[in-house]
Order: sequence, then C-alpha cells, then structure tokens
Amino acid sequence: MEQQKESKKRKNSKVKGSGFEGTIAKKLTAALQPLNFMRTPGSGARVGGKNFDTLGQMLGEDALKVFVGDVVPVNERKEGLKFNHVLECKFYASQDTFTLLASGSAKLFGWFEEVVVDAAKLDKNPLLIFKWNHTPIFVALDTMHKHAPRVAQKPCFSILTYGDNPRALDIFYLDELLKEQSFWFQPTI
Repeated sequence: MEQQKESKKRKNSKVKGSGFEGTIAKKLTAALQPLNFMRTPGSGARVGGKNFDTLGQMLGEDALKVFVGDVVPVNERKEGLKFNHVLECKFYASQDTFTLLASGSAKLFGWFEEVVVDAAKLDKNPLLIFKWNHTPIFVALDTMHKHAPRVAQKPCFSILTYGDNPRALDIFYLDELLKEQSFWFQPTI
C-alpha cells in the first residue's frame, strides 16, 4: 500500500511539473513575441543531468537547443533572435524556510545547480523559474554568472552563498521581469 501511495505522489508531482512548464511556455510566448516557446520534449530527461554523457554528446547544437532545459524557444533562427537563457522550472507545494535559505541547504540552491549544469552545455545563462503553492512565480538569476544580462529593475531580494560554488542569486517576480525584453533575447548579427 505504501508503494502505491509513493507512486501516485510521484505521478501527481510529475503532472504538476509538466503543467507548470506548459504554463510558463504560454506565458513566455505571450510576453516575448515574436518568440514562441514550448515545453521541452521529455523535459530534460533525454540530455539532462547524467544523460548528457550518453545521448547529449551525439547531438548537434540545434538539437541540443530543443532538449536542454524545461522550456525552449522554437523559432529563434527564423526570427533572427538569440534567447539568452536555459530555463529550469520548478513548482513545489511547500516553501523553503528562512532557516534553510540562510543555511544554504534550501531546495532552491539544488534547483539552481541543475540549470547551471544544463546552461553550460549551450554556453548560456542559467535561469530558474519557480513557485510554491499560493505564491507568485519567481525567477532566480545568478548575477555572478559570466552570461548574466543586466536587469534594470531591483530584485525582490538577493541571496549570497559561499563555499565551493558561490552564488549571488537575485530573485525577481516573473511578471515584472517579462517587461524587460532585452533581458530575455537579443538580435543575432
């Protein structure tokens, strides 16, 4: 009986995550015209994490753009634009506590490390889009990352981490950040 509950919980969380990725794709498409976005086929399962060593290295750059991250633009070349980021999307029920954030052990940091690994595959900026139940949608940006674009607005808050992988994460509201199109993409030359 316990295994059945665990399987159902995993299935429901997978559906929740897939739905959130679809929501983000629609939101980005509406706000960042002329780019169109879609949820990545398999959402990172094909070339994400350890799978990159097997399948990912066999793919060309154009194929990687479709499979790396959770949500991707599908018409960059056609529109003559370059999307600046690799996106990781997370939607969880319970929020990280202040204590977890302060100690550096919050889920948020692990989520961000996932997108850092994927962004390196395409030499782009890692961007985490996340929310918890009953919260707005947030975006985490590492201002210390070599590809981090400038943002005109002030973040909601910032988190500095230390140690082996120091980060300066600025957290923004997604709806506010979508107003800055130059943050998201640039013309190709």
